[in-house]
Amino acid sequence: MPFFTKYVTNVMGFAAGIVILGLTFITVVDVTLRKTGGSLPGAVEWSEVLLVFAVFLAFGSAQVTGDHVSTSVLTSRLGPKARRMLRGVAAIIGIAAVVVMIVVATQSAMNSIAVGEYRFGIAQVPIWPARVIIVVGLVVFLFEYVRTTVRQFRDPMDEGAMNSELRMAEAALEAEEVNRNES
Repeated sequence: MPFFTKYVTNVMGFAAGIVILGLTFITVVDVTLRKTGGSLPGAVEWSEVLLVFAVFLAFGSAQVTGDHVSTSVLTSRLGPKARRMLRGVAAIIGIAAVVVMIVVATQSAMNSIAVGEYRFGIAQVPIWPARVIIVVGLVVFLFEYVRTTVRQFRDPMDEGAMNSELRMAEAALEAEEVNRNES
């Protein structure tokens, strides 16, 4: 396992899990207090900001494990060369899109830091840390996206390079065969 993946991406994925536990705790406490006639002040505001942490800290980890949402509607019926070419085009478009997102998110984060942006409600919750995490998460995702794409193109049969799209294509073909047998 590459150093960056082991010590950055996986640690961020673990941190996302801790944030989700924190969100769960906040929700349970808030719901419990609401049943007794009260509420946890700022629960909604903190939950909104922490949800951003949970999502963007886990982006790179989801790429490494192939857990991002994907579909094989187009690629499952293509031959190996055409599938590889289509994936290459999709990867170039995807990388360009992520770079644009990083640029826009960085500008937004810098502006948020400069003005000390807060989420106003029952509690004042700073938003700028979440905006910074968006940038960090996108950068880590981009690194892992490029790394896994390059690995997949170097050795398309490498088990580690197989992503969820290939698993889904196999499952779709199996389901289609089951449907034919049932008819």
